[in-house]
Amino acid sequence: MTQATLRRRLSALLDEDEHGFTIVETMIAITIIFAAMVAMAYTATLGFHSIAYGRERVTADGIADQIMETIRGQAYSKIQTGLSSSDLTDPNIVNCGGTPVVYRFQSCSGERIVSSGGVPSTPWINPHTGTIAASATTNNIAFNWKTYITNDCPSVTATCLAMTPYRVTLMVSWASAAYPSKANNLVQIQSLFSSPSGCLSSSTHPFAAPCQPSFYGIAQVPAGHVDISGSIQGLTFTSGYLGLTGTESNLQNEQVTVGRASFSESQVSVTDGAGTRTDAGTLTTASAADSDPGAPAATYGSAAVASGLGGSVSSVNGSTSIDLVAPAGDAGTADSAVAAGGANLCPPPTDTAETDNLPCVGGRIQQGGALSASMTLNGIVGGLGTATLASVAAAASPDKSFVNRQAVANEDGGVAVTATRNIGTVSVGALPAAVGAPAGWSGYLLSMTGYQDSAISQAGSTTTAASAAGPTAGTISYWNGAGYTSRSVTSSLLNNIVAPPATQTATVAGHVVTVTISVRSGSQMATSGTTQTCTPSASLTKCTAEDSSVTPFTATVHYVVIVDGTIAVDLNIAINMGTMLTRSVYAPAPAAG
Repeated sequence: MTQATLRRRLSALLDEDEHGFTIVETMIAITIIFAAMVAMAYTATLGFHSIAYGRERVTADGIADQIMETIRGQAYSKIQTGLSSSDLTDPNIVNCGGTPVVYRFQSCSGERIVSSGGVPSTPWINPHTGTIAASATTNNIAFNWKTYITNDCPSVTATCLAMTPYRVTLMVSWASAAYPSKANNLVQIQSLFSSPSGCLSSSTHPFAAPCQPSFYGIAQVPAGHVDISGSIQGLTFTSGYLGLTGTESNLQNEQVTVGRASFSESQVSVTDGAGTRTDAGTLTTASAADSDPGAPAATYGSAAVASGLGGSVSSVNGSTSIDLVAPAGDAGTADSAVAAGGANLCPPPTDTAETDNLPCVGGRIQQGGALSASMTLNGIVGGLGTATLASVAAAASPDKSFVNRQAVANEDGGVAVTATRNIGTVSVGALPAAVGAPAGWSGYLLSMTGYQDSAISQAGSTTTAASAAGPTAGTISYWNGAGYTSRSVTSSLLNNIVAPPATQTATVAGHVVTVTISVRSGSQMATSGTTQTCTPSASLTKCTAEDSSVTPFTATVHYVVIVDGTIAVDLNIAINMGTMLTRSVYAPAPAAG
């Protein structure tokens, strides 16, 4: 064999595996790949249908839960009434005969269908079937719902119905878009309803509990205030106020007791071009008591502050300023007790502590020093000095609020509410230091000294007639042009009194300065009022509601400073001590239902 022939045979052997696929091999490969892809597509389609059906079922679950929650919010009497006896045509409601006819759920061995005649239209109960139309929120599928109310009492007696729970069954069905051939698309949920005999009212007692009288009381001593508004040359000042102390107590007592007492310390605030700034100690401190085991509050609470921090705010530009100061030293206490006595001290000392183990709430607060607002005008006229616009001194006694549950032999008892207010000397409208005072001037245009008032109300069975309110002490003094006129806070309206303005002119640093301070119209003396609804019975007085209120004098002082014919200061100083009130409410125990 020649060398050339050997080379050709070797080359042929090496090329046998490089000829590629035949047509048959290619067709087999394509068939295998196509079958795999079809299987994958079928699997994906099944998955998409399952996801779509799951979405439908989630929507049905949500509809069922929403309907059941609405039924749970209905009055219990709606469940007891059941379906309308004219609305019992339904494959799940079976006529089992008898006299009267007994209808049962799904079979004659099922629970009895609860129905009544003349049942008013009630959402999800009468009619007991309906359809929720297809919409975007229901995945464009219509859902049918059915409600059934059943009871397992063997006989329809009041005792059995009172002791056996009612069962509400809710069904939601739909025609599936994911599986059109699937017929049984159904969600069913059930809930038991029960309310044993006891104090029952669809408006106030939706669930049974012991029938007890209810009492409510509130005592409010508002935080009075002096508001200053207007303009001062060189300042961006717009307003400021002096806030006095206040206290509030409120108590509710029926099946549970809830009480809260609080006090607020004095504070000051100013608003100008830089915004609003407030300063003082802690603004409000409160205590709470609650007999509900699920409530966050304990059965006794006490809160106190021994000495408020005080503070000050100012609006300043160079030697011109308005400065407002709140005193340090405010002292307050708030006590709340479900059962007052022993360590559960109420009301706060030094008042006599209750020892009857009945609910009690009380608050007290005493201002620690003088509140004041003053302005310094040296930037307008050098040496013009400072003028006190308003000041409120500390009172000799604290403000108090007190609500107390009282026991009365062989009676429901009552709730007694008391509010007491003491306001230190209020002075408004002093002249700048460099402006000489007229003869007889004592440093102010208007003042109130020694003011006290109280409000009392009682409701329930008490041994005394209850409601009273009004000022008990205090004097108003105002400039009359040559000296001061003084009147009791219980006298006639202040706006019926002619109070001439105080006008003084002086030359200061070569400038003519005129100061005019006057009382604007609308100011008035204290007012009070009481209302009560009582029915006397022997030595007792039953009052279902009482209100008492009292408002100290209110006044607005206009303070104007004119320098060389131009208004430099134009302020209104408004005194508003707020309306103190007490309210007591009593309701006898409702009848058991």
